[in-house]
Amino acid sequence: MNILILTSIFPRNNKNEQKEGITKVVYYFAKEWKKQGHNVKVIHNAHKYPHFVYRIPEKWKEKFKAKFGFPIPGIDIIKELRYTYDGIEVWRLPMLKLIPHGEHPKSVIKAQGRKIQKILEKDKFIPDVIVGHWMSPQAQLINELKPIYHCETALVLHGKTYLNSKKFDFNKYRKNIDKLGCRSITEAEEVKKILNLKKCPFICYSGVPGNYICRWEQVESKFQDIKKWRFLYVGRLVQLKNIDKILMALAVVKNKNYVLDIIGDGECQKELEKLSVKLNIRENVHFHGKLSREETQQYMRRAHCFTMISSGEVFGLVYLEAMAAGCITIGSRGGGIDGVITDSVNGYLCEDGNNKELAKIFQKILELDYIDIVDLVKNALETAENFTDEKVAQKYLKEICNGYIEE
Repeated sequence: MNILILTSIFPRNNKNEQKEGITKVVYYFAKEWKKQGHNVKVIHNAHKYPHFVYRIPEKWKEKFKAKFGFPIPGIDIIKELRYTYDGIEVWRLPMLKLIPHGEHPKSVIKAQGRKIQKILEKDKFIPDVIVGHWMSPQAQLINELKPIYHCETALVLHGKTYLNSKKFDFNKYRKNIDKLGCRSITEAEEVKKILNLKKCPFICYSGVPGNYICRWEQVESKFQDIKKWRFLYVGRLVQLKNIDKILMALAVVKNKNYVLDIIGDGECQKELEKLSVKLNIRENVHFHGKLSREETQQYMRRAHCFTMISSGEVFGLVYLEAMAAGCITIGSRGGGIDGVITDSVNGYLCEDGNNKELAKIFQKILELDYIDIVDLVKNALETAENFTDEKVAQKYLKEICNGYIEE
């Protein structure tokens, strides 16, 4: 099957990529489909901003990323480029973006559509499926390409920003989108209401590599006769992640025999270090900076409890990675992990940013007996086994090829 992927975000061979925090969610699907024998081509419709944006000092870029949760990429993003990323063919075709959350002019969309068509003709690539990730400009481009190729089409949303924007009219493009997807059950239910759909969009979960699933013997041993509890947070150190609430919650638990490992970097690190001193837990908190995915896995396999109670989390792959590593995992209630974590069954759910509720959950975990811990963690591992890269990619493609949008 020939799969054409249209996306606003895709990793590139750039030394700043890790620093910018570019999500690899689309890459993981592309890699798995290619592994399964499909022909995959990626069109990276990179947002190109006015030149002055790229001259903003780095410290202000960091503050922007900390406040709004997404980075301003390097200036190399504005250059058109054909490259391969881990064996996947990618065309980066920048598109000027002047109005945040607005529509690209018709002339720009039509020009981009013609570019894509020429690339496909030159490569003799006729798509059987066109998959778009992020609303803009993918909804508009699918609307251009569907009448040409008459293939199955799907669009996966990563939030509701454009649906709630008066500057973008999604209804104009719905007729050429066969299947609409969301990154969580909560988001799908909200999108159903906004668009007045008869059924919810399909859920496009991410997966974890199969080799990330720990053997039970490895997990069981770390919970036997715990000398010191190991808590863990992994992610960007930005306001939306509510890491300060984790510190505040741990500061009031009765059992002080613990460490908190914080993996990641960001604008808020100095503030968090000061807060840990103020709360008199600085010796318990270790900041490790940005680590590779493999290095992070080593910390997860040693950790007893992983916590992330972010605000506005669409879907956090790191939750699944923690569950696969045998961690007792705490996520945000009403966030992207709803439908994966069932409270008190395979993990815990907490109101995002609620340090008082989180403190109660921490205290409950610290008082669990071994049998209850075993049940909780076994259930988490079984959940993670159903969310491997291979399984979610197969399910995703099946949803696209058999699905439709009902009004």
